[in-house]
Amino acid sequence: PFPYRRPFGPTINPTAAEKLKGKYIMGEDPAMSDPDLHHVRQALAALEHLVVQDIFLTETAAFADVVLPAGAFPEKTGTITNTNRQVQLGRRALNPPGEARQDWWIIQQIARRLGLRYMVIPYLMPRERRGRNSFLWFADRMNLAGEKVRAAGMRLCYHNHGFEFSGWSGSTPFDVLMERFDPKLVAWELDVFWCSLAGYDPAEIIRKYPGRIPLLHLMDKRKGARRQTDERVVKPDLFKAVGSGELDFPAILRAAARAGVRHYFVEQDECPGDPIASLRTSYRYLRSLNL
Repeated sequence: PFPYRRPFGPTINPTAAEKLKGKYIMGEDPAMSDPDLHHVRQALAALEHLVVQDIFLTETAAFADVVLPAGAFPEKTGTITNTNRQVQLGRRALNPPGEARQDWWIIQQIARRLGLRYMVIPYLMPRERRGRNSFLWFADRMNLAGEKVRAAGMRLCYHNHGFEFSGWSGSTPFDVLMERFDPKLVAWELDVFWCSLAGYDPAEIIRKYPGRIPLLHLMDKRKGARRQTDERVVKPDLFKAVGSGELDFPAILRAAARAGVRHYFVEQDECPGDPIASLRTSYRYLRSLNL
């Protein structure tokens, strides 16, 4: 996204155009709704390429190089999160007119044509985690979405944090999701940092579920960190470059190779200084393993 100024809420900084060459805007009209319209329109006009996905030709779409016609609320199935953070579920009552399509379909087609093989759901908001039944409901929705993603030639994945490893007597949300997800339709993007911080051995989980974790996030944690499953209270100094903490990455990577992991991603939510320096530390450590 554009860099933001915050005195009057999220407003687009026109100087971002010096670094940012393109933008994809879906379902928003900042050229009309932003408090500083001149500021925003100056930034939009400076872009080399702008794509707008909306239900009609908005003021923002007037700046666009490409406009993707989307379906309106009664023309699509899915959820809408309002600015007051309420999630509303809608089901299609009408077919979109002309060449308009549902948002999910448009995004799938773009991903497929870009050559992407995976689509990932990265997070569940706290209000969406209301006991075992909420995770069962979510898993069923993921299976339905997974059918559509597979039909588009890709695979749907879910990315974990720590809350999936807290839960109820004898069971956790992770157990519920792993059992309920259809392995043919939904896979995992496992984050080893959050697994470990929640008190679990990432290598053991990977070994237990071969073929179900094609994507792996690599991030280390501070030595001696106490168990924590609530990502909202984790302190920045717990995140470490790969090889700078206490995770056993040789064991993790050996298990991953045997379990069929296809892609590995180095990440670090918080860096003490230059993120590129942290990335360089992780890279050099992984290269040194010679696995």
